[in-house]
Amino acid sequence: MVIRKSFFICFLSVTLSMFSQEADFSLVWENELATALRLSEGITDLKVKLLGVEQSIAGRTTNDMFTPFVPFTNGLTYCVFSGSDSLFSFTPDIGEFDSPTVDHVFPLSGELPENLLKFYLVFSQPMEVGKVYDHLHLFQDEEELERAFIRLSPELWDETGQQLTVWIEPGRIKRDLGPNKRLGPVLEAGKTYRLVLDEEFRSRSGKALESKLEKRFVVAERDEEIPKIESVKFKIPKKHTNIPLTVFFDEPMDYATSTMVSIHLDEERIPGKWNMPRDDVLTFWPDNNWERGYYRLEINSDSEDLAGNNFIRLFDVDLTKSKESPELEKVSAKFEIK
Repeated sequence: MVIRKSFFICFLSVTLSMFSQEADFSLVWENELATALRLSEGITDLKVKLLGVEQSIAGRTTNDMFTPFVPFTNGLTYCVFSGSDSLFSFTPDIGEFDSPTVDHVFPLSGELPENLLKFYLVFSQPMEVGKVYDHLHLFQDEEELERAFIRLSPELWDETGQQLTVWIEPGRIKRDLGPNKRLGPVLEAGKTYRLVLDEEFRSRSGKALESKLEKRFVVAERDEEIPKIESVKFKIPKKHTNIPLTVFFDEPMDYATSTMVSIHLDEERIPGKWNMPRDDVLTFWPDNNWERGYYRLEINSDSEDLAGNNFIRLFDVDLTKSKESPELEKVSAKFEIK
């Protein structure tokens, strides 16, 4: 790994002393991320800022250590100050990395419902935290749509830092809420849209995307039906093989469904891996060969379709006026391997 040390004054929109002072320092690395700045001696009123940014980055400071709440991003330059005096700058660099790519965008389909709730972006490596909404856009023709997404802070990354959940503004989906009445829905049936992620979005190693993401899709009518467990169908594998089980739903499902489903033989949960090759299809690859018997597919009842409708209720419903729904934790369907 490399730490590039720069000897220049970090000019910001504040008054700085006109000198740059060296200081011995090192970076603390964990899992290829620079998680702290360690100094050989204490610095009074220590501040760390991104080059060209006036505001200090958030973190915890001790006499000889600064730990940012979000690890330093490889490839970006940081400036260290004592009060208003510029001391030195550094650029974390762990070496040569491949440029990140967007491996999948869920939903996979090019036709999505007017009341679509979420996108999932899956990257090839951990990505920079806190910057994605500066680079993510939704266009209808050539017009960028305002207030299309909820700008959540923190962003909804999974524990690997490679999968991001992006919510379309729910207040513009639910028709009895103010944002929908004032601004209308984000998506309109019959129109074509583009989800765009700029190539300037970076990985945690500081590398920009290999290429811009652009997903084009056409919008269909609203989905106002709940998914039905009794409509699930199976392509059943033969016994004594580890050929995958294929599960067909009656409509496209949210990508998170693949993490909320399991297979059981009697009371034993069968280990294996789930994939979603199509929005309305899941495949289950067992770790071991299938045996003869009666199996059970279990799905969390709050698993959703693309519009956020789960197996119990619609997403766009006034719960204060609707009839009570049964509080089922799971729904299930059975199949037999002979």
